[in-house]
Formats: sequence, C-alpha cells, structure tokens
Amino acid sequence: MFPSQRTTGYQQVPPPLRSSQPAADYDGFFAAVGEALALHRREQAIPANWNLNYVEEYPRSKSSEGFDHSFDVVTFKVVSSAFAGVDRTGKGTIPKSLRRFHSQPHPTKARYHLVTEGWQENVVAEFQVLSKSNQTANQMAIWFHRFLLQYAYSMRFFQSRGIENFVFVERLEDDVTKEYGQDLNRRRLRYAFRLAFLVTYESKDLESIHVEVRQDVFSGAESPTESFDWSLDDGPKPQG
Repeated sequence: MFPSQRTTGYQQVPPPLRSSQPAADYDGFFAAVGEALALHRREQAIPANWNLNYVEEYPRSKSSEGFDHSFDVVTFKVVSSAFAGVDRTGKGTIPKSLRRFHSQPHPTKARYHLVTEGWQENVVAEFQVLSKSNQTANQMAIWFHRFLLQYAYSMRFFQSRGIENFVFVERLEDDVTKEYGQDLNRRRLRYAFRLAFLVTYESKDLESIHVEVRQDVFSGAESPTESFDWSLDDGPKPQG
C-alpha cells in the first residue's frame, strides 16, 4: 500500500485504490504500535502490578543521572532494513530507481505539477520487554505478542497504514541485562514487515523544445542548418 506520507511543504494525494491512512516510515510504524497499544489497553485491562511503559529508550530518573526502574518497559528499535523487491512478496527484482505513484497540477503554481515518488523497504523491528520481575517479563512478553498479532491479522490495523507483509520472525533467548544500571529480565521479540516511503516534489512542466534541422546530413558536405524553438503555446519560432 502506498498512501500519503508527510513531506515538507506539500500534502501528498493517495494514489487510486490505496490506503487512505498516512503511510508509515520507521517512526510511523512504532507510533502506530503505540496507538494500537493505547486502544488495546482501554479495551483489555492489564494486571494491576504492571507499570507498563512503551518508550523508545529506557526512562531516565528525574531526580538523578541514573535510570528510573519503577516501570515495566517495552522499548523498540529497527534491527535491519533493505530495499524491497517490486513483486507482492517484496523478494523479487530490486528497483534501480524510484517509482512514480502520482502526479497532479500544482494548486497555486501554473505550469507546475506535484509529483509523488517512492520506494519500499523490508524492515525487521525488535521490541524488548524489560522488568525487574522474571514472571512479569514473561507475562508481558506473551501479552504484547498476542496484542501485536491480533492488531496485525484480525484487525488489519497496520495494513491500513501501509504496513504490509507483517510476520513474526522470532523470540530471542531470554536473558538478564545490566545495561540500565540494574539486573532486568529481558524478552526480545522480532517482527518483519514492508514499508512504503513517499516523496513529493515540484516538477516544472515542459514549455518549449529546441530543434535543429540539417540538410544533406548523410552527404558529408557542409550544409545549412535551421534551428528554432518550439513553444508549446505559440508554436515554432525560427531563430536568426
């Protein structure tokens, strides 16, 4: 799916038969997960002993230079991303140029169009569940995994935002990390999907063509050359 995506200065128009939701880049995907998570938590209460916090980085303490360990945390990051193929699976021929999706007359500038081009990437993202309690880490990992798959497959929440081919990749080995200043039980979940990246820019319309006509071009002899500019509005204008 290739819906509109934010760009500086212009509002992209979704190509026909595409999603009406804004396309998700990396940040857009993680924001969509956060939005879905907020909806899910309103519909399904979490255990009272969970202090679930969905953040990009482990929270810092407000009163010291260390970390705030009062939370049970889910962090996220991109593990890898690469050009996707042009077929439905994203595994076919890798494109060598951007694909044009849409073009429309500029709303305020004559002889200009707004052109939307883009590309696709196969992305692997990782979510880390971190808790001081081993039991809580296990329970949260299972709860979060079920939530993601429900919103991906049953509700198609991510597909409506241009996030395609969403699949569960793996759960890595459970471990304990000291990265955040204290022993924390860590559960790592990885998922793969395809994203669409769109770029909109101004393109000036063609106004004229310069033409040179040479006689006896195959004789090898000197021959006169006639040149003129062909205006798309007024027709040919001979030079000289």
